[in-house]
Amino acid sequence: MNKQKQSGIGLILLIIILGVVGALALVLFSPKKEEVVEIMPEISDVKGLNTASSELDNTNPDKLDEGLNQLDQDYSAF
Repeated sequence: MNKQKQSGIGLILLIIILGVVGALALVLFSPKKEEVVEIMPEISDVKGLNTASSELDNTNPDKLDEGLNQLDQDYSAF
């Protein structure tokens, strides 16, 4: 009967150890989030407004699509 109690304790310890190892692996191998902050100059006059408007007009929305497609391909590799 003593051996049966020891095998139960061993199983419980094994489950706890596997849980701790799994939690550590999840924390260590989870992707890190990177924040991108883009600072825009303050618009205080008409010249600044015209500059911001021309920059917006010259923005290429296809670049955003390229970046998203690349992220999708990278994600699919996992």
